[in-house]
Amino acid sequence: MKRKENGLIDLSAIVDPVVEATIAQGRRRIAERNLPKDQRKKAIREREKAAKRNRVMLDIDPAIMRNLADLANQYQISQSQLTALALVLFLDAVEAGEIDLLPYLKPINNPRYAYVVNWNKKFSGGVP
Repeated sequence: MKRKENGLIDLSAIVDPVVEATIAQGRRRIAERNLPKDQRKKAIREREKAAKRNRVMLDIDPAIMRNLADLANQYQISQSQLTALALVLFLDAVEAGEIDLLPYLKPINNPRYAYVVNWNKKFSGGVP
């Protein structure tokens, strides 16, 4: 098993991203509690302001993220705007029947989801 510099086992590869985000949120709140009152209020206001924004956390392969970053840099736009544009174009193409998702889906035995994306099928983006 891979170990961190402090000798502890690195669990980041096996911890679910949702669990990792929850742990990080807990650590942030603990750190906020230790702040002086004025800084704590400011941190709470900033957190509430961020919560009002329409932010989404997605589990995206690093290779795709690198491609997005390169393309965003090439066109000198933010990765967020490029991703939003890509999603709108994708959704329009699916709705118009130009993209069929079924060839990309693989059935799984999961109580929450019926399929996962089969990256190896009909994908040339270098994703596993």
